[in-house]
Amino acid sequence: MIAFVEVEVDTDTGNVKIVRVVEGTDVGQVIDPYALKMQLEGGLGSCGSDSAINEEMVLDKDTGKFLTSNLVDFKWRVFPDLPVFETHIEETSNDLSAFGGIGVGEISGAPLPGAIMMAVSNAIGIQLMDYPLTPGNILKALGKAR
Repeated sequence: MIAFVEVEVDTDTGNVKIVRVVEGTDVGQVIDPYALKMQLEGGLGSCGSDSAINEEMVLDKDTGKFLTSNLVDFKWRVFPDLPVFETHIEETSNDLSAFGGIGVGEISGAPLPGAIMMAVSNAIGIQLMDYPLTPGNILKALGKAR
């Protein structure tokens, strides 16, 4: 999997808008094109992008328990809120499985958090190293908040 991201960052509010995602992967033999497209866009869009921007493990320092220990507490986007995707699928012959397919599954979300981190870092001119890229964290990196 590979992903490239175009973002817009409002340096007054710290808000990040993902404008476009260009993604690609080698899947061996495509078996179900629609399911593959949905897995790539869902994995990158909902999972990958939201883990970079919204997903945060919040620890209650008094009890030592996480306050965000389930998917209800994470602010995931739904498909209509996702950016424009340009998906490139490479098919190569192989003998790794009975039908020549290569699993995509959960790995589809892996490249996006790093790509978003780099895109936002490039946009604001400061190398960011910590997730999530919330408005508060971006404003803090810009020296506009504590």
